[in-house]
Amino acid sequence: MKYDHIRLLEKHLEASPQARAPIYCIVGKELHEIQEAIQLLIKTLTTSPLAVSTFDAGQLDESRLWMELDSLSFFVETRVIWIQQIDKLKKSVQEQLEKYLNRPSTSQHLIFSASTLSKQQALYQLADQKGIVLELPEIKLWEKEKKAVEWVTKQATAVRKVMAYPVCQLLVKQVGADYALLSQEMAKLVCYCEDKKEITTQDVQAICSVLHVESIFLLGEAIFQRNATQALQALHTLMTDGQAALPLIRQVRSQLQTTYQVALLLAQEHSTQDIVQEFPYMKGQILEKQIKYAQNYGLRALQEGLLIIDKTEYQLKNSLADPQLIMELLIIQLIRLI
Repeated sequence: MKYDHIRLLEKHLEASPQARAPIYCIVGKELHEIQEAIQLLIKTLTTSPLAVSTFDAGQLDESRLWMELDSLSFFVETRVIWIQQIDKLKKSVQEQLEKYLNRPSTSQHLIFSASTLSKQQALYQLADQKGIVLELPEIKLWEKEKKAVEWVTKQATAVRKVMAYPVCQLLVKQVGADYALLSQEMAKLVCYCEDKKEITTQDVQAICSVLHVESIFLLGEAIFQRNATQALQALHTLMTDGQAALPLIRQVRSQLQTTYQVALLLAQEHSTQDIVQEFPYMKGQILEKQIKYAQNYGLRALQEGLLIIDKTEYQLKNSLADPQLIMELLIIQLIRLI
């Protein structure tokens, strides 16, 4: 069975314990949404932290996987096994997992997640047949910002602080819709406003980081125009001004994703009116630029660029190399794509 919204998954879990599936596959681009779905599953499927085992797919081998899937627990009634980034599984491990999915155990729940997973893959199809697939649609930029503002509002309420909606909007505008960064900034604000009931615009402006939106936009333009000099200069300015690499790479990804979607619509022979319907904020010069970038950069290059960005983000998280050097190499790769 397949769902496309986390609330549908929530209703399924609330319906009946007997109806809960042995397999749950969560697919989505937004890390925050995946984590929300996983937390919901774990909270519902078990009451004990001892019941949950978490693994990175890229580090699993056949023996470890089989040991986990074939093990019984003496401490809890039902085990929950979560495999992250399932698309990183080695072929031999994937084949072994597919055998398990054909006859999954009813005494445990297997959850696996990925940012992308083809519907043609056996893992996807078996999860659809034997369990539940939650495929979260990609959120449009303005929807992402709206959800981030709503999240900030809830965080303020949770710590008993008054934070007006425009103040929440300002925080998202300055930091971006990255929940990890928003969480850090909220923690700073709560500490800074410890003796106050209300968090104000002045508080946000006083201590919160600022995402250099205009410079990031110029960086994206330079990439689409394949202008290495301008792109590297924009990158240098951003990082010299203190822009962290991870939120920066996520903003670059967001720009490429939007242009990829425009390129896909053009490739499918949709009209400019269809593009405006999909992206209501694209009008006039903004629309013209996006169409030009999509046509000049090309659909294939945009696809490859998104894959390169994913690899670079993983490298940023797991490498001791200089983040600026990693970002410079990324920019060069994106500009050289054909």
